[in-house]
Amino acid sequence: MKSLASPIRIPISSSRLLANLVIGEHLLIILALVFAIDRGVYMAAGIGTVMISYCVQFRNSARLREDVSAILLRGDGQWNLVGSDDAVSAVKFATCLFVSAHLVVLRMTPVDETSLHIALTDDNTPPIAFRRLRVRMRVPN
Repeated sequence: MKSLASPIRIPISSSRLLANLVIGEHLLIILALVFAIDRGVYMAAGIGTVMISYCVQFRNSARLREDVSAILLRGDGQWNLVGSDDAVSAVKFATCLFVSAHLVVLRMTPVDETSLHIALTDDNTPPIAFRRLRVRMRVPN
C-alpha cells in the first residue's frame, strides 16, 4: 500500500480557535449595530438574530460531538463516520470545501441524514493526521 493511500482517522473535538472567532464575530456585529443604528427596534432585532445564530451553531456542534467521534478517510478515497459507540457508517457524499495550512472544511452527507459541515483546524486535529489530510485533499487520486 502506498503511504499516501493509507487510511487517516481524525478524531472530532472542539476547536478553541474557531469558538473564539465565532464569539468575536458576534461581538463585532453587536458593536456595529450599537454604533451604526439608532437604539430601537433594529438593534433589538439584530442582537436577537446574532444570539439565535450563536445558539444554532452551538447546538449543531454539540450534536456532532455526541453523534460522531471521528472521521475516517480510507485508502480507496471513501469517507466513513465513526460513531461514539465505534460503529462505522458510510457517507454517501463527501467533498472538501476549503484547504489551507491551518483550516480544512469538509461537507459530508451520511446516509439518511442531513449534511454535516466539519471544520478541522491545526489546534483540534493531531498534527500528523492534519498534514496527511491536507496532502490527500490537494493531490488528485
